[in-house]
Amino acid sequence: MKTRKRAQRSFADASRRYGGSFDLDTKESEVSKLEEQAHAPDFWNDNVAAQKVMQQISGRKTWIEAWRAIERRLADAGSLMELAEEGNDPAYGGEVDAELESVAAGMGDLEFRNMLSGEDDGRNAILTIHAGAGGTEAQDWAEMLLRMYLRWC
Repeated sequence: MKTRKRAQRSFADASRRYGGSFDLDTKESEVSKLEEQAHAPDFWNDNVAAQKVMQQISGRKTWIEAWRAIERRLADAGSLMELAEEGNDPAYGGEVDAELESVAAGMGDLEFRNMLSGEDDGRNAILTIHAGAGGTEAQDWAEMLLRMYLRWC
């Protein structure tokens, strides 16, 4: 049970561990400011700017909802741990472990999404491979690179 409590505490402190990248207070205040802009009477006069604001609101709300879902699962795991301790029932152990694994998977997903949340990460890329000088060996190397990137993509 002690390792489970330690895991629960480490997940609860994830917001501080990741340098504020999951800073919900800031994201929620940004959403409220953006929603105030969206409620302005002349908001839709500039469609392009309005759509960007709506996309920002949607993106931040997605982060907030994902984090809140993880918090709920973590609270559920805490409740199950309390029930297991009160009843001395080892059957709850498997449920707690499954819930903590679910929280860990959710945190891993958020970490991955955070890594790929840069300004240019949502954009397409064009990769060109030229054999250059070197004859058939350079052509073979270019083909190997092409095959590697095609399989990776």
